[in-house]
Amino acid sequence: QVCIQRGEKPQKVYSGKITLRIPPKIHADIATAAANANTSLNKWVSKQLEQVVHVH
Repeated sequence: QVCIQRGEKPQKVYSGKITLRIPPKIHADIATAAANANTSLNKWVSKQLEQVVHVH
């Protein structure tokens, strides 16, 4: 309501969850990379994405 009154576009709220489809080979490779880093697949991918976003 406040955004409409101010003529602003409301910010979208994100859940922190995404679904993506990747080739099985890539899935296997990142699972191996995560295991080699002693971390979960989710944490490994999240860290990689964070690094890419902050570089660009």
